[in-house]
Amino acid sequence: MIRQILAIFILVTSIAVYAQEPQLIPYRKGKLWGYSTPDKKMVIQPKWQETTFFVDGVAAVKQDNKWGLINEEGKEIIPIQYEYISNFVNGYAVARLPVPNSLQLINVKGEIKEYGIQASGGLDTELDGGYSSLSLYKSGLMALRNKDRKYGLTTIDGKEVLPFQYESIREMENGYLLTESEVVYAYKTKIIKLDPKMHYARHRQPEKLIDTKNKTITVMITKEEQKLLEAYGYSTEASQKGVKYEGLVSPNGEVILPAIYDRINKLNENLMTIEKDRKIGLVTVKGEQITLLKYSSIGEFSEGLATFSIGDKYGYMNEKGEEVIPAKYLRTGRLVNGYGFAEKETGWGFLSKEGEEIGSFEYSSVRPFSEGLAAVEKRYLVGYINEQGEEVIPLIYKQEIQPFTSGAAIMAKDAVIGRGQVYGIIDKKGNTIVPFRMNEIKEFHEGMARVMLRTPQGNKKFYGFVDSTGNKVIPIKYEQAGQFENGQIYVKENRNSSAVFLNKEGKEVEPLPEKRKTLYETGEDMGNGYVKIYKRAGYGYMNHQKVRYYED
Repeated sequence: MIRQILAIFILVTSIAVYAQEPQLIPYRKGKLWGYSTPDKKMVIQPKWQETTFFVDGVAAVKQDNKWGLINEEGKEIIPIQYEYISNFVNGYAVARLPVPNSLQLINVKGEIKEYGIQASGGLDTELDGGYSSLSLYKSGLMALRNKDRKYGLTTIDGKEVLPFQYESIREMENGYLLTESEVVYAYKTKIIKLDPKMHYARHRQPEKLIDTKNKTITVMITKEEQKLLEAYGYSTEASQKGVKYEGLVSPNGEVILPAIYDRINKLNENLMTIEKDRKIGLVTVKGEQITLLKYSSIGEFSEGLATFSIGDKYGYMNEKGEEVIPAKYLRTGRLVNGYGFAEKETGWGFLSKEGEEIGSFEYSSVRPFSEGLAAVEKRYLVGYINEQGEEVIPLIYKQEIQPFTSGAAIMAKDAVIGRGQVYGIIDKKGNTIVPFRMNEIKEFHEGMARVMLRTPQGNKKFYGFVDSTGNKVIPIKYEQAGQFENGQIYVKENRNSSAVFLNKEGKEVEPLPEKRKTLYETGEDMGNGYVKIYKRAGYGYMNHQKVRYYED
């Protein structure tokens, strides 16, 4: 009888990708599945509960709620006995037996290798038994978890590549592996003399916890330090704390970064940040150290540069780790359209990619450049500067609703009469092309912006549309209006009138027929030219030519 049943976690990191159209297609007749050719000629008659596509000449089939493998002649090469069979990775798949609760590794040749808990032998640390988790990786390695709940890496034939000492091993998109180790600390307590004239606070750092009531200080020590102290007669508390650290392993199992870092963060396909003792550095995915561990923060790269900070000062670095703009700013923002922005004691301003300061740093807030102009705010008013830092549109607006798009920007001003804001549109010279009397203007969509006016009593709203030149293409007289889609908009003059469709010239047109997705387009893509179609009777497959491989 099994002494203990462990929860089995099977992770398969790669879904099979089919290089060409399969020659045998899972085919359903009623509730039974078999296989046909692409032209629907039955090759293997339906007799299973479920079937899958063939990969490397084998397919998983289900009968009596158990799974097994067959070859392309329909012959059973792995017994139908498994609770679960994963996708194949490099010719191998993970299979789980229901009783005893165990794992097996199976291949396309029908060979089986045990990795589970045996009913009679208990737990074993040999490769052939005692593992509660098995993960296959694209590189041909696999991760196992042993009876001590530690993970390691092995080859398919059992050669240990990475020792069983990790809390977890997980694969990233680029095939590299993140490892996690744990260091367990105990707590020791010492009596200290406290000055009654001083105030002692409880620090958040676990290394320095001061208890003023009991006049003790608690610090964190390792298990080895605890044994040494106890050998000399010091008393230590029983409580322990586990701290986890991360490392990096290449797809072939080579340790690139030991698991000693507080955090490893992927920035892009080539660069990562490492953090230790609240200091951050930049490394490549191959483990090459680009910068020292000296930064307080490193952001994601944008247009070749990333913001960084040392202490409370910010600057920009390139992908070589060179500080191209020194850390002398209070804050910085990521590059957009060739410019970054930063804050000095005097206010916010802009920087070129070379670090040249654009104009003055005197604004309370700034927004990225769009079409050569950037919105800036000072004393709660907004205007625009050009790429030379010159104020070309005066700071007279309350808010930017949409930056310049096709030469027009949507802005807001305080209402002259009453409370609230009114909206209008300006061009790149600051000329008003839609008067500031609108109660709402939505952002441009398909080159058109929806405007709205309320009645003086405020109980009715009327909508119309303007283009980027400010022309009122559709008059402001409709109580209902949508947004432009495929060059058309529906409107209603009032609740009781019929909806009509207008084009961008404001002329009534026949509505375009609604484009509905085909059955093929709504299916679940299988990655081989076929999609899975869900039906009341179950599911079936369909190819891109709309041929159905099922009969209800």
